[in-house]
Amino acid sequence: AVAQALWPDEGREERAEKIVLKMTEWYLAGDRDMKVNIFTWNNIIDAWSKHADADIALKKTLSLVGMLTKQKDSKGRSLVGSLTPWTYESLLRALSRSSRPETLTEMESIVNQMISKFTTYSTSQDREENGGGGGDTKRINSSAIQPSINHVNFLLEAYAKRVTANPEITQRARSLYQTVQNQLRAGNRSMKPNIPTYSAMIDILTQSNGPRDDIHDDISFADSILKQVEGLIASGISKIEVLSTEDYGKVMDGYEKLNDFSKANQVKERMEYMHNNNNNNNNNNN
Repeated sequence: AVAQALWPDEGREERAEKIVLKMTEWYLAGDRDMKVNIFTWNNIIDAWSKHADADIALKKTLSLVGMLTKQKDSKGRSLVGSLTPWTYESLLRALSRSSRPETLTEMESIVNQMISKFTTYSTSQDREENGGGGGDTKRINSSAIQPSINHVNFLLEAYAKRVTANPEITQRARSLYQTVQNQLRAGNRSMKPNIPTYSAMIDILTQSNGPRDDIHDDISFADSILKQVEGLIASGISKIEVLSTEDYGKVMDGYEKLNDFSKANQVKERMEYMHNNNNNNNNNNN
């Protein structure tokens, strides 16, 4: 079944699903050797979430996740056990590809619930002061599903696709980014930002189209992300790639639209330095 789900041809998802549904039927009929675990289902759900047709991807992913939460044996126990972080990655991927107007709300609900269940606060004031992420968090709930930066990235990518039509998304993205930082301080190392995180944030911030002061603030924030990555690379603490020339170009364009050509030129000089230095390091390694 897993092989069918991973096989790169049309119809693999449906074939794999039929196999596993038949196995489940035999298991419920009494063949205990036919028990299907969540790992097998995750491969199938993952394959459906990547289906070429985004509408089919979402429909099937939602259907299978919903089915798994309802499937019980004769004693009322889940047939596959608990859903996993991978299950939610697939669900968020399928949602992020959808053009439905309610998609963002659904994705935000999933990510926020994962974070709130994983993180326990001492008081409601702690929760409010820390934006739902919690620098003063007292405890990590290890029995809950651990949210990771991959879950956040799918939501950020969805924000980036819609921010032009809905300027308030910029603030929601900034709030989410702060929550990521708070999660790191709370001890959730799986929330460590990566290149897709930084690139998505830069994409969102440089599409800002509000009042001039807000645009300047957003472009400056995007520039600070570039500098943050540059600092990580310079320190050698984190093995992270240089952000692309496209990411730098978006910040440069943002400053130029504000007629701040000095800042734009500074970003260009830093980009050239970072990429030249990166190319030299790659040549030395080769």
